[in-house]
Amino acid sequence: MGISQFSDDNYDNRGSDDMEDKVRRYSRELRAGAFSGNSLPSLDTIESLVNYCIEKERFETALEFCNLWLELLPVSIDALIKKAVILNNLNEHAEALKVLDKTLSLNPNDTESLYHKSVALNQLFRNKEALYCINDALINEPENEELLFQKAYILQSLRKYNESIEIYNLLLKSDVISSDCYQELGYCYHYTRNYAKALEFYEKALDVTPYDYNLWLNKGVIHHTKEQYHKAIDSFEMALAIKQDFFLAWHNLGNTYASLGRVSEAIESYEEALRHEPQDIETLHNLASVYADYGNYMKAINIFSVALKLKPNHGKSYFGRGICYDALENFDKAIEDYDAALLYNQNNPDIWYAKADVLFNVSRLAEASFCYHQVVRIEPYNAEAWHDLGLALYEMQDFDNAKKAFKKAIRYAPDWPEGYYSLSKIYALQNSIESSVSNLSVAIKLDPEKKEDFFAEFPKIIKDNDLNPYLNALSQISNNQL
Repeated sequence: MGISQFSDDNYDNRGSDDMEDKVRRYSRELRAGAFSGNSLPSLDTIESLVNYCIEKERFETALEFCNLWLELLPVSIDALIKKAVILNNLNEHAEALKVLDKTLSLNPNDTESLYHKSVALNQLFRNKEALYCINDALINEPENEELLFQKAYILQSLRKYNESIEIYNLLLKSDVISSDCYQELGYCYHYTRNYAKALEFYEKALDVTPYDYNLWLNKGVIHHTKEQYHKAIDSFEMALAIKQDFFLAWHNLGNTYASLGRVSEAIESYEEALRHEPQDIETLHNLASVYADYGNYMKAINIFSVALKLKPNHGKSYFGRGICYDALENFDKAIEDYDAALLYNQNNPDIWYAKADVLFNVSRLAEASFCYHQVVRIEPYNAEAWHDLGLALYEMQDFDNAKKAFKKAIRYAPDWPEGYYSLSKIYALQNSIESSVSNLSVAIKLDPEKKEDFFAEFPKIIKDNDLNPYLNALSQISNNQL
């Protein structure tokens, strides 16, 4: 619902050409200061001019006529309310509030003033005050549909989506305002992740306004979220057919092509988005990520660097660039970028994991162990991280703690062979042959290829110890498989 709307359709209903002539003539005389007492238009004419200009969304001109109205009749509540409507539409919400406070000092219970004040407050993000204001208006007219719609809209701004939905659904019974509810219900259901309902109401809204590119965008976003990528592409392309320079549609189209692995189309979409918003950090980041995912690391590094120049605290781009340096085996720069990323997101397990792996690869085992510990602190059920922590501790010959880590890996991934195999190595080193054989047997049952790993590694581990217990276990596994 436009903020200029509230029982506001009383302008002089003469022919449009006649009104245009009046607007041009009186506006020219007003700006030239040519009015005299005898040449001034009547108050009825001024009011008609104000209403006509509001209807035509020519708000600057409407404001000039409204100020003339108020010069002639300074305490006219109608003129003051019209001025507030105009100021709201000009995004001069603080000025609108001053005007509305004046009308409410003249009539504290004026419903229309309370309504427009709630609009101004909501636009200024003073949402709770806006809600109090519209509730005061509803005391006077509890069944007023425009007021109820505004209350639902304010609740929506407060992210009280279920309360908004309840009011909008009531208003669906209205003969006048029901179609205005479709889009808002779509938004509310979207944010509450009821995607089926959101799509239903976006479709209804599009039946009313089929060329609303924002609706097509939101419909596409839901299809993308539901991994209905081809439907998402159709929606984004429809939005772009309506508005060719629609940045958000190009950006989301790029995301969808990237999800489908259609690299060239994703790149083209992101680059088109950047033609319209060349400094958009998320688009730069996503474009760089596509290049990185498909191995063009230097190109990705260059784009991540552009994003970081524009926004030096963009942690995701540090992480992305670090992955590229890591892939190029420039480990020092990778660690530097991972550290920078962690400054902005200490609880991101993926960054800790990436840093741990680099440190492990360059044999900085104590530091790697610390980073793996951070991963399992954040994700205590991450079996792979527990296993990698165990491997770092194993390389440091901290066998007791390595054993604990491998047992955690087994606990959280009992069908994964790696934990059993690594634990078997620890027991072999500690000469606990029975426990070693038992864990090795489980590992080989889960993955027969672990037998090859055994013959490659265990003779070195157990040295002069007898291989027979292991060979007997392997033989028994083979017989059982036969």
